[in-house]
Amino acid sequence: MKTRMCAALTVSLFLGFVLAIQGDDPRRTTDETPVEPTPSERSNIKLSIRINTNPSDEYLLYLRQLGLTHVDIVITSGEYDRERLESIVTRMNENGFEVGSVNNHVFWARKSDPLVMGGEGREKLMEEYLQFVRDAAAVGFRAELISWRPSRVRYFRRPEDAKTTRGAHTVDRLLDPELSSELVYGRRYPAEEMWENFAWWAERAMPVAEETGLSVGVHTNAGVPEANGVAIPFHSRDCIDKAIEIADSPRFGLTLCTGVFATNPDTYGDIPDAVRYYGSRNRIFHAHFRNLSSPIPRYQETFPDNGYVDMHEVMRAFYEVGYDGTMIPDHAPVMAIDRDVPRGGVGIGPGAGRTYSIAYMRALIMALEKGWRPE
Repeated sequence: MKTRMCAALTVSLFLGFVLAIQGDDPRRTTDETPVEPTPSERSNIKLSIRINTNPSDEYLLYLRQLGLTHVDIVITSGEYDRERLESIVTRMNENGFEVGSVNNHVFWARKSDPLVMGGEGREKLMEEYLQFVRDAAAVGFRAELISWRPSRVRYFRRPEDAKTTRGAHTVDRLLDPELSSELVYGRRYPAEEMWENFAWWAERAMPVAEETGLSVGVHTNAGVPEANGVAIPFHSRDCIDKAIEIADSPRFGLTLCTGVFATNPDTYGDIPDAVRYYGSRNRIFHAHFRNLSSPIPRYQETFPDNGYVDMHEVMRAFYEVGYDGTMIPDHAPVMAIDRDVPRGGVGIGPGAGRTYSIAYMRALIMALEKGWRPE
């Protein structure tokens, strides 16, 4: 198994370099002597993997073997007070990792509807959220990933003829108008009301974010403007720009997920352009590097070199804009040997698929640092 894992990493590094060098580099010498990057050319991108709060020692060893120095944390169960957060950060530090972002999945996926939808109990829930922001900043997290999305809204289903990507199990989603037609909240929620709820949250959250220094990066939603009678605030670049204007704080920005942006080029536009636009304005606090087979209405999540998005150009944009936050492969297809790999990551693909993706991402960065940039 370990031999095949190494093979996956080696192949991915090779593919990344091959992709990147398909063009002339004016800095190359005639004898093809490697050109070392100058300090100004070195990437500040911090490759990372999102992990749960109690990964095994073996899994942390695996991350070190990948050459990672940063991790991003997702809280999927239990309490999330300062004591627990501090213990998580301490363990990561003792194992050689710095922490990047934290995603309180317990809060945003299961409890946040009173904030997102407005309604009874949101004042108390807001106090709970603000305490989490203070605690996360105090123990050393630099950013928080939030999901501003109604928890009961559904508009995708897995097709009966679900496909793989090169034979690897993966996410396959199909827009389902029937599924999204039910008024799951009992009535319609127009865009104006949803934006009022966001403004209410931002007015209270941003002063605390600025006070503590914790950046808040919203993970946007697939490019679908409405589902189950609810207007989806974050489904386009126009929505992002509106939210930035409402929040009116340098601490509000994006968890830029290339996979989400790729769901709908009509609403999100060109991904490298978006990276340069928001990155140059210091609005990207965390990044997910994921490719898709195609835009909606149906797509599969794929290996980075096996989708419709040119991920070299995406990484080039992150590199050239000087992005210095953490970047994870996010979901990764499940390869044949993954059942034998110790778990500890979050999302699909804890083993070979994720290894492949990390190696591919590192190869792209190394190639960019050395000046191999196809025109």
